[in-house]
Amino acid sequence: MKLLICDFDGTLVDTRKNITASVNYVRWSRHRLKPLSSEEASTVLNGTASNSGKFLFGEEYGPDDSILFKEHYEHQCVTDVDFYPGILDALHHLLSADFRLAIATNGSTRFPLRILKHLDADKCFDTIIGADKVASAKPSPDMIRHIIRSLRHTPSPVNTWLLGDSPNDMLAAQNAGITGLFASWGYSTPASSFTIVETPSLLPLILSA
Repeated sequence: MKLLICDFDGTLVDTRKNITASVNYVRWSRHRLKPLSSEEASTVLNGTASNSGKFLFGEEYGPDDSILFKEHYEHQCVTDVDFYPGILDALHHLLSADFRLAIATNGSTRFPLRILKHLDADKCFDTIIGADKVASAKPSPDMIRHIIRSLRHTPSPVNTWLLGDSPNDMLAAQNAGITGLFASWGYSTPASSFTIVETPSLLPLILSA
């Protein structure tokens, strides 16, 4: 069996505008803070800013900020959202080649489920899991190992891959003993040490090599 595990935000779907809209809703409604740009918010999303809660919501942030964000994003997340160009074709190509597909996101499980159902693509994936379902988020390998166990898969670097757009994704793949593929179209700039996928159309070619 060949298994491709995908990050979600910035890898399959460009959710940056919608996440930023919900972050800014919380910033203003609870703290009267000026809005962040999509670039500033995505820096936090990919774990490259320290103390992300304070960066997003200010010194007085707390659990209520997270609750309000999730309430707002529940509706915002399906506003003008779509796959990156070429992603869906690449996934269908892999499915036709008997690949299994899964999602491991550092966000909540419910949002990719909602977005994929909205895009009529939820049935493409055997397993969809967020950080709320495991002890530790990426770069921990917890989510990857959970997916592998649920599919009764025997992983190796030549039959199991993690496609992601952040250093945390690449570290998670390394920590799980599988191959990391960096999506160059996502939210972060890849390092030269990563195996880089330049466009989604190249993904089937790379995985079948």
